[in-house]
Amino acid sequence: MGNGDARSDARDDRRKAQKDRKDAANSLDASAQWRGFIDYKLSEEEKLRFEAWQEPITAEEVFAYIESVTQIGKVSVSYMGSQRTWLASLTAQRGNSYRKLGYTLTARAGNMVRAILALWFKDVVVAERAWTIQKHDEPIDQTMVE
Repeated sequence: MGNGDARSDARDDRRKAQKDRKDAANSLDASAQWRGFIDYKLSEEEKLRFEAWQEPITAEEVFAYIESVTQIGKVSVSYMGSQRTWLASLTAQRGNSYRKLGYTLTARAGNMVRAILALWFKDVVVAERAWTIQKHDEPIDQTMVE
């Protein structure tokens, strides 16, 4: 076996190891099977806090939040035409996190940016990333921020 074959084998081994690491990092935790929605509605006091909190936030900060939470799961934003609302959701799927694996935290608002901000507020400010589960079979959170 010549040096070329040994280098080729070593290169293949490195590629396989790199792919294995990437696959492991991207794989879902076994306990992250989807389990339901976290039904958390903001109180009137929390809605007032939200209004004050969201004012100074920049677009860059919004995108940084979205990028940070993609490391632990799935982030979705969708428009629900029948209700004329935007829905932002975060499902905890991987990583060592205080968020409850397999559960989805949601927020609704009249526009897309406010829905994302409401999700961020619920996740980081209200729950401090430690999602608690009260009722597993509740419907999607109906909170309207606006």
